[in-house]
Amino acid sequence: MFVRGLLLAGRYEQAATTLRAALADATTALAAASSVAGRMERIWEFRDSAALLAHCLLRLGRSDEALLALDRGKALFWRTDHREWSSADLASLVPPGGALLCANFAADPGAVTIVAASGNETVWLPHFGRQRLLQLQRGDTGAAALGGWLLAYHQQQAQAAAWRQMIDDTGRVLYDEIWRPLLQRLPALGVAADGELVWLHQGGSSVFPLHAAWYTDDHGERHWLLDAHVIRYAPSIGALLAARPASDGGAQVLLVADPLRDLPFAAVECDWVQQALATPATLLCNDEATPAAVLAALGRVDILHLATHARFDLERPLQSCVFLAGGERLTIEALLPALAGRPPRCSPCRPVRRRWRASPRRPTSRSAFPPPSCTPARAACWPRSGR
Repeated sequence: MFVRGLLLAGRYEQAATTLRAALADATTALAAASSVAGRMERIWEFRDSAALLAHCLLRLGRSDEALLALDRGKALFWRTDHREWSSADLASLVPPGGALLCANFAADPGAVTIVAASGNETVWLPHFGRQRLLQLQRGDTGAAALGGWLLAYHQQQAQAAAWRQMIDDTGRVLYDEIWRPLLQRLPALGVAADGELVWLHQGGSSVFPLHAAWYTDDHGERHWLLDAHVIRYAPSIGALLAARPASDGGAQVLLVADPLRDLPFAAVECDWVQQALATPATLLCNDEATPAAVLAALGRVDILHLATHARFDLERPLQSCVFLAGGERLTIEALLPALAGRPPRCSPCRPVRRRWRASPRRPTSRSAFPPPSCTPARAACWPRSGR
């Protein structure tokens, strides 16, 4: 509360100094935590500190320092070998003709820093920040009961129509309050009209389908963000750097495809991944993709790609899971021991198939990939360019 008071007073330098001290304490506390529960408690205690520090630095016009501070804070909670990246590292991640979009919703107003080949620019969002995000996520922030997006998600099976309406309503808000200000600035930074955009989540924005944003024109016709841009998600800059294929092609890859047999394009997706990595891969498809088989393979792979469904457990986050063969669940809690010592680089993917403009045929193999003249669009963690 003290730091937020400093922010309200515009005392950003003093707030930044206070937050740096808090993050130093967080590092010490996490190092001393001897259990998962202890780490989770420390993470919760310091969950906003790095993002608030980054907000202060953005206010002070130090965007490069802000991005590094935010990324350092994210890495603090999930890895111990974090390497500081350089401006050259950051530039190497920018898609050709596209941009990285680094969100910060730790305070009001929110901000998104656009990182393009021509330079960086921070766009302040007057109608979207911490309070607006919490309102969309949870409903009335003053109410005791959960509402908003999370309630609709929790009740999606029993209240399917309400869930679909929530997705639709949220998509319009996301376009008006986040995407419209951003899209207005992209051309000036040299981003192509159909450029790939990499969204780096912060502050709970990961629960929202940013790619499903839409607006209506003066004639009442609806337009989707995905009609113009490929949207890719990533948790952090450090994660993007870590997820790049090894330059010697020696990365060991595990692909899990359609264990529930309800994703007809999952095999094509995994074929695309293997093609982009240019290295042999182990494929567990359909009934082969059991929890036991996946866990047994994890100790000898560097990259894990899952083309399946997942579920987030609101009350017990460590019981969040991916679904494997026979509907069996592989939870985060079960994954943690398998990842200890040699964690693979995980590339979660949320594909949103749009249309294959050049061919009405359903793609079933690598030969069915659309030619360069096509514009397949997807929301995923995998780069369109294959880099």
